[in-house]
Amino acid sequence: MDKLIDGLVVFGLGLGIVFIGIGILICFVVLQKYIVIIIQNIIKNKEANKKAEEKTEIVSEENTDIPINIKLAIIAAISAYYENNTSCEFTVKRIKRIG
Repeated sequence: MDKLIDGLVVFGLGLGIVFIGIGILICFVVLQKYIVIIIQNIIKNKEANKKAEEKTEIVSEENTDIPINIKLAIIAAISAYYENNTSCEFTVKRIKRIG
């Protein structure tokens, strides 16, 4: 009878240790998944910030090429052309030198 009880105790301890080990492995895998997701979000945010900075640099470079008096003359000409047309939804967003 003592051998049966000893066998059941060893079986229970072994089974418990195996399930605890599997639980720890599952926790590591889930934690690793969240870490990878966080790292991917950080990388995406950095790429988005770089793209936004590049767009800002491009716009600012284009704006410095043309003197302000030429920009104002173009805007005034467009405004004078569309002055009588009230249904026009035309807006000047950017002036770029072509030649």
